[in-house]
Amino acid sequence: MTIDSILWLFLLAVVANVAYCAAYIVDLFVQASAFRSQWHQFRWLLYALGSAFAVVLTRYISMGLFAAVGAGSR
Repeated sequence: MTIDSILWLFLLAVVANVAYCAAYIVDLFVQASAFRSQWHQFRWLLYALGSAFAVVLTRYISMGLFAAVGAGSR
């Protein structure tokens, strides 16, 4: 691991935390709206889609990050 890869991991952790916190803002507005009953029924779907997106994005970024680190050590 190089200092560049550690800095990238730190940056990605900060971005993930910002995105996680942004979900609460949306949730508060939807809870206060007329869509509250529908929101409770389909909230799990949004969670599943968000988790799947996070898995794909993490895999894509980690493959690129560790491939660059592995190529630099050869």
